[in-house]
Amino acid sequence: FFMDEKDKAMWVHTLWDPLEKIDQSPLHSKKDGIKVAAYCRVSPNFRGVPESLMNQISQYTHMISSKPNWKFIGVYFDNQVTGRKASLRRGFSRMLRHCEEGKIDLILVKSVSRFSRNAKELVEIINRLNELNVTVYFEVENVESTRADSNYLLKTYAAIAQCEVEELSSIIEWGHEKQFIKGVPLLGNLYGYKRMKKDGDKIIQIIEKEATIIREIFQMYLEGKSYTEISNILTERRVKTKFGRDLWTSVGVKSILTNISYTGNYIARRRKRDLFTNRYYDSSGLRDQYYIKNSHPAIVDLEVFLAVQKQIENQGTRKFKQYERKNTVLTGRVVCGNCGRNYCVIDRPPKPRRQCQTNKKNHIICPSPILREHQIKEMFLTGMEKRFDLKKRSDIQKMLRLIRRFNDNDNFEFHRLKAITYIDMAKKMEGTQFTANEIKESERKYKEFEEKIIKIEDDRPYRLEALEWLKDVQTVDEFRKQSTLEHLRAWILEIVVYSEDDYLFRWIDGEETEIGKCYPAEKIYSEEEIKKGHKVAIAYQVPEKSQTYEEENEKEQFIQLKENGLHLKKYAGKEDENLEVVKIMPTKSSMLLEKVQNSINKYGPIDMNLPVDPNKKIRVAAYIRVSTDSEEQLNSFKTQLAFYSFYIISQPNYEFVGIYADEGLSGTSTKNRKEFNRMIEDCKSGKIDLIITKSISRF
Repeated sequence: FFMDEKDKAMWVHTLWDPLEKIDQSPLHSKKDGIKVAAYCRVSPNFRGVPESLMNQISQYTHMISSKPNWKFIGVYFDNQVTGRKASLRRGFSRMLRHCEEGKIDLILVKSVSRFSRNAKELVEIINRLNELNVTVYFEVENVESTRADSNYLLKTYAAIAQCEVEELSSIIEWGHEKQFIKGVPLLGNLYGYKRMKKDGDKIIQIIEKEATIIREIFQMYLEGKSYTEISNILTERRVKTKFGRDLWTSVGVKSILTNISYTGNYIARRRKRDLFTNRYYDSSGLRDQYYIKNSHPAIVDLEVFLAVQKQIENQGTRKFKQYERKNTVLTGRVVCGNCGRNYCVIDRPPKPRRQCQTNKKNHIICPSPILREHQIKEMFLTGMEKRFDLKKRSDIQKMLRLIRRFNDNDNFEFHRLKAITYIDMAKKMEGTQFTANEIKESERKYKEFEEKIIKIEDDRPYRLEALEWLKDVQTVDEFRKQSTLEHLRAWILEIVVYSEDDYLFRWIDGEETEIGKCYPAEKIYSEEEIKKGHKVAIAYQVPEKSQTYEEENEKEQFIQLKENGLHLKKYAGKEDENLEVVKIMPTKSSMLLEKVQNSINKYGPIDMNLPVDPNKKIRVAAYIRVSTDSEEQLNSFKTQLAFYSFYIISQPNYEFVGIYADEGLSGTSTKNRKEFNRMIEDCKSGKIDLIITKSISRF
């Protein structure tokens, strides 16, 4: 039986032609004018940063330029930035915005890990780019994001990339824990101490000048002075902080008064950083902590420290009404010309006021004025009139052209590439063509340029709003009456305030406009102010390194730690005989694990090998549980989900039954774990031969 072409057309219908799909892909298409960009990223603290980044940029620049039907859009890059969060990567965010605007058809990137190390974010971004018909090609994995068969692969590779970050974080934490067990504290850049090497060993040494200030702070507090009074005294005396600043704050004073490290003892792992949000939270009760006794030289006596803690507890803490912090139209854009710090909101709507952060803490060191928003608006209008004249409609058109030009030409990648290429070349020719000071100056200018384009990028919504608004503005009077701070921000990067009548504008095109006399006020202290409250007696001396404290002095504060923890001692020689490490455990779970381990040692290992029928596959399921709904835990949940799915499917003798997952539930009871109970019922029904899970505690 033979069919002619007409009959074939009635019976034959091609559902999917892979060759046709490949030809339609922008990676393989012969169509002219395909808009192609590349994305490169180098992780923080990566060795060989300049070489790695420059190699990636050079490779993709030549690759895109060599294709006659490809249009080179640019190379977007982020230098020494983590891939855990997209919002922290300015080059990446700008590339995504250009995709939304239809400027890019194809993105080339070295690997999934360079694109993102957050599995959840990567999947969301790829899905959005697919909606925009933008293809991402991952070179190492040889995966195109828009192909129908790539979705599962991308999820798997994303989970692996995220798992690498989590594993590295665990290794670093493990290394720190080993140091704590040995009695080595991680003090960081703590005021009063410095780290140095002596005879090849790292030691912690007291900075006596700073130690004197610390003892005075403790003494003043015991004499009845508040945090604010102490900070004012130190500021007026021009005592420098650890970072060389003139301003002391009540928060800084309190952190010194409550830091046990100044007694020569150290409590490790008090806080934990969320891997994906970078936020810190109290880790008490969540993981082991370590109290290291006599780990370094003491600045204050433990008796004094405990007396201060008791006084803090007796005085209590004043509770203030908490307001949610929100960025406003002026956040970070009103700068004090006298001290260089930003203005902040000190009153809430409807009549908010703004004050210099230094002036808020100490008006003597910084005399900058307090400003209301209507005053700031008048300042803005005064600056606009001086810069643009604002006498006729054509002046408004001039302003319109300025912000339109910036919106249409906001691809800063070429300028960024030019700058880092120049710096890289200068470093290679240091000593012959360029000096070290010239290289530092180039790096400083590049840093300023990056800060400027960040502000320009953040201000884009204000420029778009101003463009729409100006369409209906016909006269200068209408401009003045209808304008808001949101509208005026479209042209102004920041305003530097010296006084109510003296201020300077920095515009988006790099121009500056001065109103009045723009120079900092002199810092003048009267003799009475300098002497005020500054004669504080030093009541105690630095204790000797070999000095020990009586057990009863420590008992008051640390008895609870010893009740809940495992008491460990380590002697590292005669000079360290006072070193003592107390492990503070959140629960007694280690005792249970110890019993289990003893049982295994006594009776021998348990045989977990299943009898294998070569003609029958093993029916395998996986069980996953995370105990909290923090972002780090939820990302771990998704990583396990992708990993176990891929692992079971990839085993030739396994039959994939499914994943049973409980999210944000405690493992102390099976009552509320629906997925766990469903898995047990399926086991009873004979549907499962083998269950895979991460650990006993997860089960």
